[in-house]
Amino acid sequence: MSATSSSPVKQVKATKDPVRSSVNLTPSTSENEVQIEYMLDITPEMSKIDIESKDIEWINIVTPPESNFILFIHLKKRTVAYRVMRDTVSCTSPLLRNRINWNRDRYKTSPNTIDGSCDGCGNANGGSHLHLYDDDNDPDAVRNLLQIIHCKPDLALLNPGFDLVKRIAIVCEKYQFEESILPWRHIWTEKFLQHILDPGYEDWLRIIKIFGIEEKTAKLKTAELVRVLGEQCSALMTDIKSGRVFMVRRGERVFTGLWPGKAVSEIIEQRKSRIERLASYLRNLSSILRNVRSPCGSDECANLACGSLTRSIVKQGLCGVLKSTREWDGSVEELQEKMSKITISTHCFRNPTSRDCKIAVLKNHFVAFVKPPGAPTKR
Repeated sequence: MSATSSSPVKQVKATKDPVRSSVNLTPSTSENEVQIEYMLDITPEMSKIDIESKDIEWINIVTPPESNFILFIHLKKRTVAYRVMRDTVSCTSPLLRNRINWNRDRYKTSPNTIDGSCDGCGNANGGSHLHLYDDDNDPDAVRNLLQIIHCKPDLALLNPGFDLVKRIAIVCEKYQFEESILPWRHIWTEKFLQHILDPGYEDWLRIIKIFGIEEKTAKLKTAELVRVLGEQCSALMTDIKSGRVFMVRRGERVFTGLWPGKAVSEIIEQRKSRIERLASYLRNLSSILRNVRSPCGSDECANLACGSLTRSIVKQGLCGVLKSTREWDGSVEELQEKMSKITISTHCFRNPTSRDCKIAVLKNHFVAFVKPPGAPTKR
């Protein structure tokens, strides 16, 4: 927002303890007409000044006087203003282009003329200004995204953390910048694809949808993530205080609010199907051992196996699963772990001469069926 000889300069009250000042002099301006900005050492390219009793954080995506547009983001307790190029923002975001055009037509101003003012901060509104109100906005992610579309990216974006990429993706979706970061999404995909099966990367399900990643390897890996979550996650639960929906994955809450609905449905269905198979196997085994006719022809063996199975089921807290009187809220992994601890004693282990015990065969099949992934085979 540089001053010219044709328009008076708005008085700006500097905050205390200025670190440095920058003065722009041109042949057509005098020193008295020059706007002075006191830059505070908050972060690189960020200044904080006091305008009409409102604190505003100024971020120079494009340094004045080259910038010709100011994008204001109004949050609940702060306002951030980004100096940018209007054409760059308009070309890369269809949504903001419509907002900019609507704003320009509403105030009937030329690109270099201001008209009206923002009720929130008192700053100009018109063809060269746009005010966005959203308490859920992420100023840091917006800054990184604006730097990308202006070809002034922070070098840290070449090796960002997963959380930052997720936040940038959400801003991309909110303001329709998805097509403007194609080269960057490939860099980030290559960096994180090898980690997405690990805890903490579950929101990849949202990122791949926002970025529209269609590479075969990425799609296969994402399908594997859905399968893994179906094995490792509990039933859906709701946090009483916040109302947010989550699953428990290996002892940690994983909130599902960012996941696509289709992915959530697939995870729930896979989990439900696997748990039903495990519970059905356990119920069938129990039913066979309770049958009047012993599978191996020995009542002693059948009584021993049935009694040990029943006691073991009670010990592992699986009576509800056995009777189907309640739903198992834990994960498939947790159910496998409990079922793998079930013991079935048979007569053949008491009598080494018994080699044809059918109950022992059933037991071995059961152990193999419920063995958790990666667990060593018992001999």
